Amino acid sequence: MGRALPGDVRSTVMAGLKASTGYNIKLYATGVDGQNTQPLFAVATTEDIPQLGPIAASSASPHNLSLSWSTVSGHFDGFVIRVSDSEQQSETLEFRLPGDVRNITVTNLMDATGYDIELYGISHGRHTPTVLAHAVTAPLPKVENLTISNITPYGFRVSWGVKHQLPQDNLTPSSGGFSHFHIVVTDSGWLLKAQEFTVPGNQSHLDIGGLITGIGYEVRLTGVSESGLLSRPLTAVAVTGTTQCTVSPPVLQQSPVSDFVEATMGVYVYNYYNHFSSAVSLSQPGAVL
Repeated sequence: MGRALPGDVRSTVMAGLKASTGYNIKLYATGVDGQNTQPLFAVATTEDIPQLGPIAASSASPHNLSLSWSTVSGHFDGFVIRVSDSEQQSETLEFRLPGDVRNITVTNLMDATGYDIELYGISHGRHTPTVLAHAVTAPLPKVENLTISNITPYGFRVSWGVKHQLPQDNLTPSSGGFSHFHIVVTDSGWLLKAQEFTVPGNQSHLDIGGLITGIGYEVRLTGVSESGLLSRPLTAVAVTGTTQCTVSPPVLQQSPVSDFVEATMGVYVYNYYNHFSSAVSLSQPGAVL
């Protein structure tokens, strides 16, 4: 393979060569008298064909995915990553990264959602074959078992639990919890000013006092995750100074609801179930219903 160039040219690109192959280069000039100069010699080896390794994805939190990948061979000018949820509920995210980067954290994703990931490299203006992966973001923790007990004429105790759900791979629990809980207590007639309480995330009950006897009160509990996301609210109602109390479903439109009351040995147990949360139960001494 040879090439003749004008006398004022000082560089050229040799295309159509084989990858990972050594080449001997010979350069000489031809003078105006037609005589050739002494040749110069060099040796060069073409680069390997750029090839990507596998891409790994893991869920660092309910709204993040951590992605990392490797390269098997070749030079990379950059990488392109596309992330889309499997149900196509949101727009595809695209990231263009420099060639020396091997990991990225994708944020602002939906919890407990499957995502399809595409990665390809760019080398000398050409795209490598695409590498695919799939990952599921961790689920948010869940507030459950809202209970009102120790009812007096002037107050009561509110208790609850937190369930840390497992992601679909069942390997590790969802990371993160609730940084705090937000509790709002209002009288059933909305005649008095609502009382609001912020409870640390490691606490599971709150004693509320200073209420008016014989008044119905609604308690609304919401968990706030470490990432600022809100849980589905739970709501319960109790009447101060009496044994009358009920548990209401979360405030959700068009939520299928089924309530039942069971009387056993003079104790009334109120249970609530729906398709969105675990059972909420409340026990009180027997009374005429």
